[in-house]
Amino acid sequence: MTAYFAHELRNPLSAMDSALNAMPDEDLSGPGKELLSGMKICASFMSSIMNNLLDVRKIEEGKLTLRQKPVNMEHLIKSLHRMFLPNVRKGVDFKWHANFSSKEQRWVIGDNHRLQQIFTNVITNALKYTMS
Repeated sequence: MTAYFAHELRNPLSAMDSALNAMPDEDLSGPGKELLSGMKICASFMSSIMNNLLDVRKIEEGKLTLRQKPVNMEHLIKSLHRMFLPNVRKGVDFKWHANFSSKEQRWVIGDNHRLQQIFTNVITNALKYTMS
């Protein structure tokens, strides 16, 4: 049943994703480009969630495998910051800071999508429960 709903949601999401990727951004101002970039990141993340829902059977059967690939944590954190920034309530100071002493320290071996899920959950809760 979950896979059915994921499939039904995937079709309109694909249309939105295609429209966002087809939008020319050279005529947009700085804030417009940031919003478009954030919407593209959100659409991509929603697409990954749909893929996860389609894999529910694997999860239920204990056959889910984690990918072990190099992940650039700085890139991951920056993209999440761009994704959430337009939704931050006024009065909330939403910044990120990472102190990598070398370029090598920016990389970890892990599952990029699962790390994105974890950080999204933490950031969503932080923004939800932060008083302005």
